[in-house]
Amino acid sequence: MFFGAPLWGMLSDKLGRKTSILYALGGIVFSLIIILKALQIHSLLLLMLGQALLGVMDASEVIAQAAIIDISTAAQKTKNIALVSLAGTLGIIVGPLFGGVFSDQAIFHGFNDKMAIEIAISAVMISLFVIQLLLPGQSNKSVEVIEAKLFDISRFKALLRNALIRKVLALFLCLEVSLAVFYQAMSILLYKTYFFTSAMIGEYFSVFSLSICLAYLFVVPMLSKLVPNKWKAVAIAFAVLGLSALILFFCMSEVFIWLIMMTIGPAFAVIYCLSLSLLSDFSSSADQGKVIGLNMSMVAVGFLFSVVMITVVPLIYLTQL
Repeated sequence: MFFGAPLWGMLSDKLGRKTSILYALGGIVFSLIIILKALQIHSLLLLMLGQALLGVMDASEVIAQAAIIDISTAAQKTKNIALVSLAGTLGIIVGPLFGGVFSDQAIFHGFNDKMAIEIAISAVMISLFVIQLLLPGQSNKSVEVIEAKLFDISRFKALLRNALIRKVLALFLCLEVSLAVFYQAMSILLYKTYFFTSAMIGEYFSVFSLSICLAYLFVVPMLSKLVPNKWKAVAIAFAVLGLSALILFFCMSEVFIWLIMMTIGPAFAVIYCLSLSLLSDFSSSADQGKVIGLNMSMVAVGFLFSVVMITVVPLIYLTQL
């Protein structure tokens, strides 16, 4: 994702959203075919290759985000970003459930891991057909886009020289580190302190994801109306996030760990959507895909940082319990 998101953002700015997303979906199909073949011949190397390629192709999420920004008015931008984020989050919730069902032979003897991959390939092919049929092509007449090179790294350098863009990227990186630490630390806490099984931990994070979905639908649009200043809305959400973390640290109980997600999830959703909206505001129409790609690359950096943090701080604390 660190490399793939900026790449797809740059390609979508140059080639258009529809063309780029069709290429990306084709790449996902190709990646899944490699993974399917690896499962058939029991090749770990081929499986790793397919997974790596799939990771690059999955970073094409930035194209959908840039496309929704393209068709949004300034007043509707944050709300529409929330809706496309909702669709992605629902996919993250539903996808593993379907994968688990269709790979479980205990449910039906014909189910297996290969069938799950085949169904995924079919789903992507249907998406490809629907986008080709229904999504209008992009006619981007911007002189900046026409004159730009296909892989012009200087455009990224220009974006990063913008102090406001750097500020938003730093805020988003803090958000992603916090979220990654929350996921990893809570998994350990639930297992070691409250003796949750893996299924119970999965249920916990499913409910957490649901709270984020509800926030995309209701909290983000409502807060955007009540607090038109995006910086103030982000500050409020970060304050809620920080206060929730402090309360969680000092007032841990099994009941409270279920309640706290009702503040952490919405706060994350608000910061996520407003970060994308602010980055869009601070960049030109020719650079929307690139700046969204830079933002998504912070997700990979955030999870990398969280791995270090989760091994240095929470594990030491939990071993003392």
